[in-house]
Amino acid sequence: MAINPSITSIIDMIQANQVWFIRHACSMINLWADWRSRKINESLIPASELAFIKSTRKAFDLKFLDAPLCQRGRLQAQKSQQLVANLPIKYIISSPLARSLETTKIAFDKHMHKNKMEVIVHPLIRECLSNSDDIPKWTLTTQRDKYDDDKGLHFNFRMLEPMHSGLYFLETVQPELKEQVKKELRVVGEEKYPEVLIKLMEAKAKLTKNKRIYVESFANTRQRAKLFLVWLNEFMKRESLTPNEVAVVTHMYFLQCLAAKKFDEDGAPVYPTVPNAVPFQIDVEELLRLSPPDIRCVN
Repeated sequence: MAINPSITSIIDMIQANQVWFIRHACSMINLWADWRSRKINESLIPASELAFIKSTRKAFDLKFLDAPLCQRGRLQAQKSQQLVANLPIKYIISSPLARSLETTKIAFDKHMHKNKMEVIVHPLIRECLSNSDDIPKWTLTTQRDKYDDDKGLHFNFRMLEPMHSGLYFLETVQPELKEQVKKELRVVGEEKYPEVLIKLMEAKAKLTKNKRIYVESFANTRQRAKLFLVWLNEFMKRESLTPNEVAVVTHMYFLQCLAAKKFDEDGAPVYPTVPNAVPFQIDVEELLRLSPPDIRCVN
């Protein structure tokens, strides 16, 4: 699939045996990173967003907690409406993080089957835990109120119900850090998990002199990706779906860990940057054949 395909090229290149994947649109922390690296002209950023991103010099900040889309991201998601409107998609699987849920809601707003489609919110496809925006800040009640409506997509949060608020991801924290997090939470209370994790990220950044800190290892993200592929394969069989009737809205590092065939000496995936809000297809069965999951590592 071309990186920036036209509508006709997408329709012409549909593979019945491949699942649609979409990286979320540009979020506020993506905008902040582009602004910091001077990849975007300040004149193109709305005044309120520019003031917000100028108010912090670090990614490890509660201001970026579960960051939503910025205006550029919302426009990207709107543009993708014409790319997905006539695709034969019946089910959408979305990450539980705000930027993916918001992308899903906007991008599929004009889909031909919008009123019949279900969005399954799946915890396995969240982003590799490395920044403030990878930490959720919501409860199920607030999410249902925000994303579900009678006239559009139905968001199914059932898979998150057994999990406690935003703590569903805690088991993915690297083993040497997990006990430290749990110990601090016992002192300050579980509702303080964002502050505890962000403090840990910042402390580790200073210790390693590394600007990008991964509280979750790439190996664990790869394992989550494999386990999701198994679930997805079984789900498609149960619902009698062909792969191109399913779309997955998720994140760049998760997608890279899922699709990459090579990894560097640090375990990071060797895979091209995934553009925002552009649908492309992946052969799920081939990935499962090439790299079956180790079921002993289920989180």
